[in-house]
Amino acid sequence: MGNYAYTQTKFYRIFREGTVLYEHVPVDASKKLDDTLMKDIEPYNYTDLKDFSMEYLSGFMAEKYDVQSDEAEGIMKNRVERYVEQRLQGTITGYTSTMMSNKNVRFTKIDSNYAMLPVYLLVHKYKGKQYMFAVNGQSGKVTGTTPVSFPKQLIFALVAFVITWFIVVIGGAFLA
Repeated sequence: MGNYAYTQTKFYRIFREGTVLYEHVPVDASKKLDDTLMKDIEPYNYTDLKDFSMEYLSGFMAEKYDVQSDEAEGIMKNRVERYVEQRLQGTITGYTSTMMSNKNVRFTKIDSNYAMLPVYLLVHKYKGKQYMFAVNGQSGKVTGTTPVSFPKQLIFALVAFVITWFIVVIGGAFLA
């Protein structure tokens, strides 16, 4: 009798407010490409943007956008809202858990422009499956998924373990 465990829970109301200016939030204007792949190769430098000329595409393949301006604006708003929420949640520390009960994100001025940014796409076929890689043409940042061979990973781990074990055992024998 008397073997009880009590959990004390306290609730606090925390307010966060801020003003944020975002410029040059890119939105992938192609429905064919994976948006996360395109986000992973960001950021781009927008200071040296130039007016479009067909000469830039000479020798390259390009696709016309298939995401309209109003749809791209909605995608951008969702992206900015999630980022603002993450940033504000990151300012709340010292609590076991937090829950957002209310939010109000307002956009006051939105300008949209189409821009062609240098992206190189590479598709690799391996054992009947396609693996796509994207390369940021400014920074060289690469993202994509690579084929993984679990047997080869296991062999590599075992070889690394055996080599490490020999170094520790043999090295330990010389130090003794």
